[in-house]
Amino acid sequence: MNTISILPATQRHAPAISRLMSLATRQLQRQVLSAHQIKRSLEVAVIDQQLIEDGTYFVATSSGVMVACGGWSFRHTLYGAANCPGTCSDCLDPLTSSARMRAFYTHPEYVRRGIGRMLLAHAEMSARVHGYTKAKLVATLVGQPLYLSCGYSVTEKLDHVCPDGTRIPISIMRKSLLPG
Repeated sequence: MNTISILPATQRHAPAISRLMSLATRQLQRQVLSAHQIKRSLEVAVIDQQLIEDGTYFVATSSGVMVACGGWSFRHTLYGAANCPGTCSDCLDPLTSSARMRAFYTHPEYVRRGIGRMLLAHAEMSARVHGYTKAKLVATLVGQPLYLSCGYSVTEKLDHVCPDGTRIPISIMRKSLLPG
């Protein structure tokens, strides 16, 4: 495998990030979701420009090709873009709140190579540098095994309910970012 580079996402990455999010959702979620659920998932699996503006979103590249993306946030929103219902751009207090691990996607041709794990570790390290000692995320059924293997625990299982009533199963997961 070629060397993987992780760098901060910029606005010039936005179109490629959007394509990657769509491709990963369409192909990888087929294992666990119906075609209708995938269609509805694509409404939530959209780039959150706030993450790029905050400098907390990253892209992983191999030979100059984007193979994964993901990051973290110091804002209340747990998943979805800033324009989705239920989002909040207020800042969190690192002393009392968990950093939000956000929007991790890997190109289907690059899964199971440790890239998602590497990107998640990078985001966690960045959150620690900013004073966070805990992390929280929303996992899809497909993503949950990765997060479990990285030390996250499921604290709640629920459904994201789409405007048309379609239910997408998700899990709230948490992890301590303290060493040891």
